[in-house]
Amino acid sequence: EPGGGQVPHVHPNDIEEVTYVLEGEGDVLISGAWQKCAPGDCLYVGPGLEHLVKNAGPGRLWLLTTFHPPLP
Repeated sequence: EPGGGQVPHVHPNDIEEVTYVLEGEGDVLISGAWQKCAPGDCLYVGPGLEHLVKNAGPGRLWLLTTFHPPLP
């Protein structure tokens, strides 16, 4: 929802996260660095990095996220 988002977090072990932005506008924080994201962007979060995504647009933010290895 507009204005919604995650709290900063770190995934356990050696988990990598890849997120593809399908629709909407977002703000992304990875290891203390903010960046914007928009449809077509691909975000990579390496193992052990603190991160969050929040909705910065007027509509919904649709993301497709994968983890490797899969989350427990």
